[in-house]
Amino acid sequence: MIPAGRLREPLENATRCDALLVPEGPAGETTARALGVPTRFVVRRAIQAARSVTPLTSGSPMAWSSGGPVVAVAGIARPERFFSDLSSSGFHLVATLAFPDHRAFTERDVKRMAERVAQSGATGILTTEKDAVRLRACDLAGLSIAAVPLVVAIEPAAPFLDWLLTKIRTRQ
Repeated sequence: MIPAGRLREPLENATRCDALLVPEGPAGETTARALGVPTRFVVRRAIQAARSVTPLTSGSPMAWSSGGPVVAVAGIARPERFFSDLSSSGFHLVATLAFPDHRAFTERDVKRMAERVAQSGATGILTTEKDAVRLRACDLAGLSIAAVPLVVAIEPAAPFLDWLLTKIRTRQ
C-alpha cells in the first residue's frame, strides 16, 4: 500500500509487507531499511513526448517538441515533481499553475490558464494526462494544450516479475 494520502494505510502497516516499491535514490533505501522489509524494488518515473489534446476531439494527437516557452498546469499531488520532470526533459517552463489534487476544472480555471499564457508569452500549456481528461468538461477558448504521459517502471523488471509470479503461485 502507498502510505500516503486519503484512503491509504498508515506507514507502520508497511512492516507487514513482503516487498516495497520505493523511489530511486537514498530515500527509498532508507525507508526500506527503517521498515525492516528485506525485499525492495525501485520505481522509476519518466515522461514521454507531449501530445496535443486540443481540440480535444481530434483523432490523432500531434507530438509537441520541447524548447519553446510553455506554461505547466497540474492538479495532482506534488505537482512540483511534474514541473521538475518537464524541465529535466528540456521543456522551457515560463510559468506554472498548481491546483489541488483531483481538481474539477472550471471555466474560471481555464481563464487563469489563458491569462498566464498571455502574460508569459508561452506558446501553449502542458498538463498531465489525468488533468487533460478533466479539462474536457471546459471550453478551452482556443488554448493550445498538450498532455505529457508519465511512464512508471519497476526495476529490475525481470526479478520483480519472477518475485511477483512466485508470490501469486504460492498464495493459491
